[in-house]
This record gives sequence, C-alpha cells and structure tokens, in this order.
Amino acid sequence: MSTLFPFRLYQVDTDGRLFISGEVTDWAPLAAAGITAVIDLDCKLDIGTPQVPNSVVYVFWPIEDLQILPDVNILQDLGRLGASLLSQGHKVLSQCGMGLNRSALVAGMILRQRGLSGSAAVDQICRQREGALYNTVFRDYLLSQ
Repeated sequence: MSTLFPFRLYQVDTDGRLFISGEVTDWAPLAAAGITAVIDLDCKLDIGTPQVPNSVVYVFWPIEDLQILPDVNILQDLGRLGASLLSQGHKVLSQCGMGLNRSALVAGMILRQRGLSGSAAVDQICRQREGALYNTVFRDYLLSQ
C-alpha cells in the first residue's frame, strides 16, 4: 500500500452500500466495512491474481484510464451488475488504481441504474471523493446520461 496514497473507502451512495477506492492490497479493511462484492477495474493482474476471500464476490474487468471511453455496452453491463449486487444486499466496492476515475465511472453507472441522473451521480461522487472524475471523457459521458 502506498504511503503517498493510503487506502481509504469512499461511500458514494446515500444508503452506505456503494464505495470507491484505490488499489486493494489488504482485505481486512473491506471485511471490517462489510464489503461483500468487489468490481476490480485495475489493469495490474501482471503482479498476480489477488487472494480474494471466499465470502467476497469478485469481478475483474480491467479498464484503462485514458481519454478514450471504454466500450459503452461493457460500462452498462458493469452498472447493471453493480446495481444487481446492491439489490441482492451486497455492499459493493468499485476499485481501480487510485480510486478517482475508473472506479468513479463504474460507480456512476451503478448510480444511474439505481435511478440517479448522470449529473446527480457525478455531483454525489465528487462530493464524497475529492478529485474524482478528473478524466473529462468519463465525466462527460456520465453527464450525458
């Protein structure tokens, strides 16, 4: 875990079940927070598959943090998946390298599936996570929804 960017969970919904964060290197804080599902968007499987506890639903779908929008169909699928996990009672973490862009984009898609407008989703995420969605391509996509 980086000392420059210590691990922290950022709650981005109003009912305390959707979070974003940077890279997860220790599952203990997730267990303590009751996280039961992780959508991992980081592109670092070259360092090995994480040791995910059996009790955690783990989905790995790498997204690059570029000024290019990922496949919209995949984003919509991830949004539906996250919303479904929330509906099943899971506490869901969307995580990427820094917890700023990719995780916020997918959390925004989940919030959209839960009925928020794109603008409301962006506002809510950015209120909770300073610096989130500085990737203007990701932000603009959510705002257009």
